[in-house]
Amino acid sequence: MDDIRFDLVTEELNPTFLFGVKIDRKESEHNYHSHDFPEIGVILEGEGIYHLDDEYIPVQTGDVLIFNPGTRHESIIGDSEKGRVEFFFGFTDVSFCGMKPNHIELRDGGNVLHTKGKTQRRIFRICEEMVKENQAKMPGRYFMLKSFLVQLLLNVVREENNFSESQ
Repeated sequence: MDDIRFDLVTEELNPTFLFGVKIDRKESEHNYHSHDFPEIGVILEGEGIYHLDDEYIPVQTGDVLIFNPGTRHESIIGDSEKGRVEFFFGFTDVSFCGMKPNHIELRDGGNVLHTKGKTQRRIFRICEEMVKENQAKMPGRYFMLKSFLVQLLLNVVREENNFSESQ
């Protein structure tokens, strides 16, 4: 076996999984808030606006929203919108190369990673597997959810660093 090199992480990738939840959102959140841990949101279906750190950002299916610790955010559903299906997961204890601990920093300095093709399909599949695992309530559920979290984090970081097949 080749030497193990931490090519994307500064130490062992062993995050603490806090939660994973799928939301069929029909109305605005009305809760402009932040966390002391990272949270990632995935827009599984729909489009609209997110209020992020005093900016209003358009989002659409396939967008991955990065809420680093302290990032204020809320989902906005306009009167003419049908709503969105969103998946959120919270975690802590990660350290990626070139980034502050517990942060995922996008090259453009923003909070939204637009995915498409294979990467988008992989992320959607992982979100659905997390939902199924959470509903099944089988022994070892936490560790299965944690393994899906690791896959999702690596897919996001690979995509952001152009190490992924986007087609």
